Amino acid sequence: MEEKCAKRWMKYLVCMCVLVAGIAAVYLVGTGLMKRTDVFVGEYILSDDGEMMTVRAGVAGSMGYIRDVSVKQEGERLCLIFYSAFGGLNGNWGAKDEFTFCVDSEALEIAVYRGTGTYEVILEKVSETGEWARIDSK
Repeated sequence: MEEKCAKRWMKYLVCMCVLVAGIAAVYLVGTGLMKRTDVFVGEYILSDDGEMMTVRAGVAGSMGYIRDVSVKQEGERLCLIFYSAFGGLNGNWGAKDEFTFCVDSEALEIAVYRGTGTYEVILEKVSETGEWARIDSK
C-alpha cells in the first residue's frame, strides 16, 4: 500500500516539475519574441555605397534589451521592428545594440515601430543631398 502511494506521489512530483519547467521555458523564450515599442536610435552610419545602414539602438525603459530588428519596406518607408532579448522581461540573452540592414535606394524615410501598427519616422533622406538626416534636426 505504501509503495503504491509512493509511486503516485512520485508521478505527481514529476508532472509538477515538467509543468513548472514548461512554464519557465515559455517565459524565457516567449519574452524574446515580443516587439519593443520603446526603442530609440542613437548613432547611424551609412555605408560608402549607400546600400547598408548600421544603427545603434537602445530601450528607453528601465528594463530590457534588444536582440534583433526586422526591416520591412512600405512604399518609400523602411519600417524597423525591434525585438526583446531572450531570458525574461529583463533578460539579456542575445542582446545587441548595433544592427545593420539593407537600405533600398528608393527609401525616403526610416521609421521605428511604436505599437498597434504605428510607426514613428526618425530619419529621412534629404532630397537635395541624398544624405540621411534626423527628423528633429530640421
